[in-house]
Amino acid sequence: MDVLIRCDGDYQIGLGHVVRCLVLADELTGRGCRVTFAMRVGPLGITKVEPYYPVLQPDQGGPAFDYEAWMLQCLEETGSRILILDVRDGISRVIVERLKANGTLVVTIDDPEEKRLATDLAFYPPVPQVKEVDWSDFKGTLYTGWEYVILRKEFAAAHNRPRNRTPRVLVAMGGSDPAGLSLKALQALQQLERKIEIMIVIGSGFRPRRRCCWRASCASGTPSVSLYQRRRAPDVTMFAMDIYNPSSM
Repeated sequence: MDVLIRCDGDYQIGLGHVVRCLVLADELTGRGCRVTFAMRVGPLGITKVEPYYPVLQPDQGGPAFDYEAWMLQCLEETGSRILILDVRDGISRVIVERLKANGTLVVTIDDPEEKRLATDLAFYPPVPQVKEVDWSDFKGTLYTGWEYVILRKEFAAAHNRPRNRTPRVLVAMGGSDPAGLSLKALQALQQLERKIEIMIVIGSGFRPRRRCCWRASCASGTPSVSLYQRRRAPDVTMFAMDIYNPSSM
């Protein structure tokens, strides 16, 4: 079975969509599916995917870009009858309806856009916002719950609670942290009076690395701070922490 996954990742939107789609692709591949990615923007995200899966990119962008034609081309080229959308770039409900009319099963993940109403399957975490939006015109199947949250396998393993003499705090705000939340978290933690150790996870697209280092070394009373370069391979560092503050998993 061939599956096409549509997602993007760059410095502006982060890498969360790409990371969870890679996890999903690995699971689908393990179940005998052939997975291809369709990606429009973000060399950062594309370089994350290309070592593992084929990536299709449009020949042109800008005002001349025809989203529907590109999607149809990708589906035909890969022979895919399943399209998974994890993107928020304004693809219209009309386009999704036309893709379905062409015989494609369309799935969407954590989607706030109107196109969700035209999909066959929609998956969401159990957050209040899901019930607050209008689903009256939705003819597909809605799945909401923790069991539908996509996580890397290492998060499912059981680990013993750490016993650290000095509390350790792990701050991980995604692969690029486009909102600069790592720096804000560090500034907030610096206000604590008790002694703590802080580890900041630095993704491959993380830009404000030097600012965090400068803040950590120059601020008065700064706790012990270390920077860690995240890899795609499983890592157990977080399980040695007392507090883990992630943006996504």
